[in-house]
Amino acid sequence: MVLRVSRRTRIKVGGLGSISFPAGHYVYVGSALGRGSSGLQDRIGRHLKKDKHLRWHIDFLLNAREVAVVAAVYSETRSPAECALSKALCGRSDIVAKGFGSSDCKAGCPSHLHYFAGASPEEVLAILEEAYYGLGLRSEIGRYIK
Repeated sequence: MVLRVSRRTRIKVGGLGSISFPAGHYVYVGSALGRGSSGLQDRIGRHLKKDKHLRWHIDFLLNAREVAVVAAVYSETRSPAECALSKALCGRSDIVAKGFGSSDCKAGCPSHLHYFAGASPEEVLAILEEAYYGLGLRSEIGRYIK
């Protein structure tokens, strides 16, 4: 998911504690390989809702007034690709929340949340599409706000 933080904000993110998020654009990398409520469309729908039980790191971030979803970018795969995608973004982004979304990661990802200082939504989407392409994945984009 591509996110926009409208102004610097401090958010308590579950067990990670209080984290300061600079204004700008972020990419959160996750997976939705299950069926039903853990499938792709339901997972995206859950992330878009404001009224929900705060369970995952991303829930705490998305619950903040200063945070909006710009787009959901996805690729349907048979096996997990979130760590490979996250690692592909590491050289192009900054990590502002170590362990965010990756506390159970076995691939050694520093975070599954990537910050793109000074980048426009279009630039972030282009970087994300390049990363998908580099992994041999076809990306689909659902835009939500401008």
